[in-house]
Amino acid sequence: MSLSGQPGNIKLAVRDESGPEGTSMLQPDSMDLVLKTGPSRKLAVEGPVAAECATRAVLPQLKVRVADMAGNFTNEGDFEVALNPSALAADDSGHAVSVQACGGNKIKLQKGTAVFKDVKITAEEAGEYVLRIASGSRKVALEEAELKLTLSAANFITDVAIDPDSLPDEPLPAGSSFPITVKIQTEDGQPLPLETAAESLTLKLTPPSGHRADILTLQPSAVVEASDLANAGTAWCAFAFDSGDLTCSGAYTVTAEHTEQRPELARALLKKELSMRSPAISFEVSSGPLSELQLAAESASERVTVTNGEAHEQRVLLSDAVLQVADSHGNAVLSPGIRVCASLQWPEGSEGAADGGILPELQSSEGKLEGETDRHGRVCFGALSVKQGSGKAAASENQAANSQGNAMACVLVVQVQVAEDQYEGDAAPEWRCEVLFCDDSSRFESLNQLTERHTELAARRQQLQAHLEAANRELANAQQEAARAQKAAEAKARDAGPSAPANLHEAQARLAEVRQGAEAGPSSEAGPPAVPPRFGPPNQATTHAIQTCLHAEDPEVVGVLAQLATVDDTSLSQVLAATYRALLPVLVVQSSACTQRLNQLLAQAQQPVPDILSLSHSQPYKGPTKGQTPGMAGCGDRAAALLAAACKDSDALLPVPLPHTRALRQKQHRGGHSLGPNDWPGGCLGYAFNLVRPTRPGHRGSLLYSLLGTVLVFETLQDASAYRELVTQKLESNMADLVCLDGKRITSKGITSGSNSFRVTPLAEAPCCFGSSAQADTVGADALRHQEATLDALVEALQNKQEAEGMLDQAQQAAEEAASVSGVELQQVAEQLAALDAELTKQGGVSAQRGRQQKGRSQAQPAEGRKGGERHAKRASLGEQQQDAAANECEEDDQPAQPVEKTGKRRRLARMQA
Repeated sequence: MSLSGQPGNIKLAVRDESGPEGTSMLQPDSMDLVLKTGPSRKLAVEGPVAAECATRAVLPQLKVRVADMAGNFTNEGDFEVALNPSALAADDSGHAVSVQACGGNKIKLQKGTAVFKDVKITAEEAGEYVLRIASGSRKVALEEAELKLTLSAANFITDVAIDPDSLPDEPLPAGSSFPITVKIQTEDGQPLPLETAAESLTLKLTPPSGHRADILTLQPSAVVEASDLANAGTAWCAFAFDSGDLTCSGAYTVTAEHTEQRPELARALLKKELSMRSPAISFEVSSGPLSELQLAAESASERVTVTNGEAHEQRVLLSDAVLQVADSHGNAVLSPGIRVCASLQWPEGSEGAADGGILPELQSSEGKLEGETDRHGRVCFGALSVKQGSGKAAASENQAANSQGNAMACVLVVQVQVAEDQYEGDAAPEWRCEVLFCDDSSRFESLNQLTERHTELAARRQQLQAHLEAANRELANAQQEAARAQKAAEAKARDAGPSAPANLHEAQARLAEVRQGAEAGPSSEAGPPAVPPRFGPPNQATTHAIQTCLHAEDPEVVGVLAQLATVDDTSLSQVLAATYRALLPVLVVQSSACTQRLNQLLAQAQQPVPDILSLSHSQPYKGPTKGQTPGMAGCGDRAAALLAAACKDSDALLPVPLPHTRALRQKQHRGGHSLGPNDWPGGCLGYAFNLVRPTRPGHRGSLLYSLLGTVLVFETLQDASAYRELVTQKLESNMADLVCLDGKRITSKGITSGSNSFRVTPLAEAPCCFGSSAQADTVGADALRHQEATLDALVEALQNKQEAEGMLDQAQQAAEEAASVSGVELQQVAEQLAALDAELTKQGGVSAQRGRQQKGRSQAQPAEGRKGGERHAKRASLGEQQQDAAANECEEDDQPAQPVEKTGKRRRLARMQA
């Protein structure tokens, strides 16, 4: 005869069944035996022998024990055990799962126990697999342990692509914008939330220049419905990106990139799966309609002074006149055969011809003043100059009022000659440059000096404007970088939980504490052992009956409540063991049919029937599942740690409002209370169903919520009493039991339980309790490592944020200094230019319209320069504000310069940016 079962005291009875209805006719006999563990025969997985997870998952801990033939754990063995690197499919289909533990797949037993940490599971196909753990020693032959893995698809990204149907087939005209669709595919076929996509999905738009500084990073703006996709049959979800105004002509390239930011998935993915990039796709943007004429060969001065003397260099207007037809965005219009002509004209409002003035004759080194554009949209006139001896200043120009004499104003005009329907705008495109003509070579030098001074000041103005624009660009880039760093820090703070450190100093201090605790943390020798789930005294008949049910191999047996959740905090586990003493031995099954089968089994074995709960009789949670309990962000450190541990790699917490929140919302109380609806009570740890960690997915809402009820846990009786008084007396509402870590309880009727009705015993003495892992207190070795990684990421994000804020301060200071120093000098240069304009206009005898001069000056910029500056056109530039101020000064030639308003630098900068 052989005996097997759990070690402990048993009674062996001998009787016959010859009496009526199977009773004993002879006197039964019995003897007491002590059943001890047998010799080591096999390896066994401690805890559930089956696990459900995603195809990309990390098991925080896999504990393997040495056991005898009956499955009783022994403390023998100091050899190595090996975790098979591949878990094979249970249906023998040949599929396999890659299995890799942190630190390697071999580990040495310590007192018959081996713990594999952070076991990474990587599968290509969902399904059922069997993971085997075997002895790694040739001298010790033990039966292998098995862990059944049920893998389901996860929401990680498997493919990223740009929808080619969203790109234009034909080139777009410059200035257009359109939505670009990016499609992504997930393993489980479920869509990616827009909030998640906004943090992880980007679109890189590279303009024709190809410069890295010009690449735009776009964020998704909206979700594209499947019905709007041309190929809606595939399991894609799609997002729209707004391209913005595309003003530069040429080939644009777009590439979509996704970087997984969800920590629960990122830690389980392979390195190559963390970031995915789509193939690059190009599309064309063409130039718009003809609207401008630009000087392409060189940058002309705002004014030119020439004479009709013998010296050729004094008669040259432009040394290399190459004109380019362009659209309103400065893109070259590649249209051949457009007729362009050059001429000298009187300024608008001039009376030079009436006073006897004669325009000088214009000549070209190419021998032509009319031409047609080539296939690139350009026309070349060579060197444009005044013919020797031609032209005459008006008689009235040489009177005493003209201190220099022998000078008159004219304008060099290069104009496009096309029909009205071939250009965009009110008038045909033209390029203009002011010319001051002098027919007295002795006076030419003085006029030329004024013009050269004007050119120098204009160049200095351009330098100051470029300096201001550069400072403003640096400020804009610093602001964008600071915003990105702030967003990243907020995301890492959310990962760290409600009690995340508020600043870098606190995060570094917390990280140092966690690292110190991890290094000197609980070991298998010094720390407390793992607490196995207990559901009754070992020698009790009901306990043996439960064991019989668990070993019956009925597929619908879920387990005992004590096995279906874990609690790592000793104080909390003790209080919950006392609170749910009668519920912890409840056997949970899937159906009523299973309950009937177990009843028959126990009747045949003549064993008592334990309490059995069918999940078909359980009332699951039906409320909202997203978000968190109102006020949870303000809970204490201990509550935050316990709540975080309860949902780590398990079900999310249920966002059930606290009693005071529910009462305030229902009765719409207004003020006068110590707690608002979104406040967290002092000393409150949360609901009991949110403080335990389910061992199986979905059980928090389907099982624990209904079994554990709305019992609230507090740290002390004083905290619980104050809260109950608020809810029941002031808010006139009811509430369930309140239990405290100091061993006290307040019932739903307001009775503070005495030591006889509610007694919290040490965990080692409790006959029933939830199981726990081998952890020192609320945070164990695996949780410490996870907390260390989370805090390390938070510290890095906060450091980046601090550096970005420092760069922003520097850029802000540089922009303020540029506005103060360069802005003042720019104002002074503008005043001097205004004075020179007045003097040169006086010498020319005509005040040309400033608007036409301004137009000519803008058109004198090379096409390449205009394209390079377009990426800054939409930014609020300090340089543009200063340029407008200078232009306004130039327009008021006849008015005295206004003094610069004396205000603080920040106020002046704010006014300019506004």
